Amino acid sequence: MLKTKHIAMLLAVALMLSFIAGCGQTTPSPAPAATTTAAAAAEATTAAAEGAADADDDEGDANDADDAADATTAAAAATTAAAAATTTAAAATTAAATAGAADGLDPVVLTIYYLGDGSVDDQEVINVLNAKTSELINTTMDRKLISWADFNTRYPLIFASGEDFDMIFTSNWSFYAQMAMSGGFHEITMDLLAAHAPNLYEKVPEAAWRQARINGKIYMIPNTQEEFNTLGILIRGDLRKKYGMPELASLDDFEEYLDQIANNEAGMMAFDGGAEFDRWVNGTLWFYDLYNYRSSAVTGYSYKTTDTHPTLVKTIEIPEYKEYLAKMVDFNNRGYWSRSALNNEVRMDDAFINGRSGAALHNVGTMINAARRVQDNNPEWEPEIYDSTFNSPDAAIVRTSFLGNGMGVHARSNQLERSLMWLDLIRFDQECYDLMMNGIEGKHWIDAGPGLSDRGPNAGDYGSYSTWGFTTEEMKRRDINEWPNWHEIFTSFQRRTVDVAAPYFLFNDTDYKNEVAAMTELSQRYSQIFDFGFEPNWESAIWDVDALYESAGRAAVLEEVVKQMDVFLAEYYN
Repeated sequence: MLKTKHIAMLLAVALMLSFIAGCGQTTPSPAPAATTTAAAAAEATTAAAEGAADADDDEGDANDADDAADATTAAAAATTAAAAATTTAAAATTAAATAGAADGLDPVVLTIYYLGDGSVDDQEVINVLNAKTSELINTTMDRKLISWADFNTRYPLIFASGEDFDMIFTSNWSFYAQMAMSGGFHEITMDLLAAHAPNLYEKVPEAAWRQARINGKIYMIPNTQEEFNTLGILIRGDLRKKYGMPELASLDDFEEYLDQIANNEAGMMAFDGGAEFDRWVNGTLWFYDLYNYRSSAVTGYSYKTTDTHPTLVKTIEIPEYKEYLAKMVDFNNRGYWSRSALNNEVRMDDAFINGRSGAALHNVGTMINAARRVQDNNPEWEPEIYDSTFNSPDAAIVRTSFLGNGMGVHARSNQLERSLMWLDLIRFDQECYDLMMNGIEGKHWIDAGPGLSDRGPNAGDYGSYSTWGFTTEEMKRRDINEWPNWHEIFTSFQRRTVDVAAPYFLFNDTDYKNEVAAMTELSQRYSQIFDFGFEPNWESAIWDVDALYESAGRAAVLEEVVKQMDVFLAEYYN
């Protein structure tokens, strides 16, 4: 069975916007421009406060504020503006202290491609960030966007066209291996990092650099965020209570909840997932995560997550996989999902939000996003999120690859060194990092204390495009409004993390594209039928499909994958 990994990573963005306070170095004396800058900041903050008040009016306040309330609001706005002025003055002082750091560097504009469709205040934030980076290293950026709508076609075309640019978002799901092997990226050496990006050199984990190696060389600067794709279970607490159930403590409890929905809630499915997006999550929960297996680069082969040098095993020969297939037929017969699930194009989280599904499965971040939307629109539903591995509290957890997000320097760029300097600054100067990841303090985010942040009045106007390539774990702020049990789940994942290499292996399919394409097409045609339990004679049917994979040339692909993986593992552990 081919497990679809790429889309899940694309959707997991909205919860990554909480980070750590502060900015550059502290200096003992004020800068001449501090007063002017502070006044401008106070004026901008007041305007933001007025905008927030307007937004409140737009949302339908019941009564106009009386004079006393106006006075209170004005006083609060003045206080906020004064605080912003003080903060900005301090920033100006810091700027004065670091002025001169750019002496001797020619001015450079870096053309940088991000993924996404942009936000209202993008350019405002970029202008502020450019002023800071210009002051420090005489470098600014010209940001360009690749829309999600044409991402798969436009991304490779940018390289093929011969266009001049300096950096671009890249990852293991965003053409890293393909572009690196076709000469699209500059090689990144430790000597270059030590000379031009000392923080990246010292602070990016060795495991991240090991994962980034392709034929022994590094072509991207990976992010350092700790992420986990282990599933979260989202249910409606109000329905759980309605049927007299305690909080879920096992997969058996979860099945009982699904039974109650299927049998008693008219107009609602237990799972109302769509085949194209959600077909794989059943297998993830009831087979891969439950029994510590992972799908490999070869369609129809899996391996044990905990093995440092794993052996690829034909999936349909694994007893637990057969148990999973039987369970899906049972779930189908019990009416957990629609008979037309294979033609359903609605994602499970959207169906949950719309009241059509009693539960949803996906990575915990995506489930938190869905729960937030429910809280906004139907708070009486009482959304609850559970770690899907509660059946196996000691189950091994694999950290998402550091290559899930990163930046590559275009091979045609003549600004490799300056690009590295700029990246080092963005990722390890707190003021620059906060600007890049959160936007303007007081408008898009609010400093809630050391290492903490809150949403600003215009939080939704910045950050919808992909800044994931710059994410740095030690610089992040923790959102004071995070989901109640998220920290508990996250620390549990951290505690159970295993350091194994195989999940980070990238297969170079250059000489096997036809075979891989043929097997992918077969998987798309048949796997969802088994995953949704629509094949009652699965015990014989899985062997019929397996024969089709073999006819597509799988044996040759398997041999090559094993060969490449052996080289990768030897290099990774060296």
